[in-house]
Amino acid sequence: MNIRKIFLPTLLLAGSLSFGTGVQAGDSPVEVVQAFNDAVNSRNVEAMADRLAKGGVQLTLRPAHPGMPAEMPLSSDIQGTWRTVGAVLFSTTESYRRSVKVTNSIENGDLATVWADATTTTVQKAGAEPMVLNFSELYMLVKKNGVWKIAVYADNRQPDTIEVGG
Repeated sequence: MNIRKIFLPTLLLAGSLSFGTGVQAGDSPVEVVQAFNDAVNSRNVEAMADRLAKGGVQLTLRPAHPGMPAEMPLSSDIQGTWRTVGAVLFSTTESYRRSVKVTNSIENGDLATVWADATTTTVQKAGAEPMVLNFSELYMLVKKNGVWKIAVYADNRQPDTIEVGG
């Protein structure tokens, strides 16, 4: 029996499989960050969440929107936070685009950090002028079972004008 006839199709099939909605073993930390932001741009909440580590942490330095409590907890569950962000953002805007430029990336074993400069352009459904915000972001990633996931996210973004209520 020719081992190549068995091995090659099996290898090709295994290579075409991915975890969830696109995270693959071998994706670099920068590729995971880019895929996360692409998922935000395409309004794909499941693909966003798939890039985030279960049990990960969202750091919130200040309220993101008017109407949010002034004293926000510093940390929250990263997957829950971004699911909420998606629900609020996608239902209150006509369009939202994130442009992220990686400025630094360091990998050390199963830990990695990715710094990026971000520009967001938000068009609210009310027809207001686009709101453009510029800020920096820090992503800390962990590698588990050969797959990088975002475990910590923080930014220095200033509040926007999207009213979310009390």
